[in-house]
Amino acid sequence: MSEARREDPAEPSLHRVAACVAPRDTRGYHRSMKVISQREFRNHSAAVMDEVDKGQIYHITRNGTEVAELRPLSRRRRLTAEELVARHRRLPTVDYDRMRREADEFFGTEDRVDGDDLRAARDV
Repeated sequence: MSEARREDPAEPSLHRVAACVAPRDTRGYHRSMKVISQREFRNHSAAVMDEVDKGQIYHITRNGTEVAELRPLSRRRRLTAEELVARHRRLPTVDYDRMRREADEFFGTEDRVDGDDLRAARDV
């Protein structure tokens, strides 16, 4: 008789947790999106959050109806003030007169209000 290895219930294996959490992929959705019930989410929230941290997206259902989406936050780094200033300095300069001519050619000048010349207002 072979001796079966017994797992400690206080320390669930990753395989067993993964089997409990969202065991099915939803058809018609992107492959990395899974659907779980509210109860599955409640009972296995730590494992679900670990999977979300790795990039997994979940739709959570209540009584069979999808009510929420759980997805990882984007990991974009915030720029420092110095980086923003450096980016701003690399922007191309704007030729106001050329921009106004192009806008007038495209939109026309008949609807233009007399005080619509921002450059004149800025120079005052």
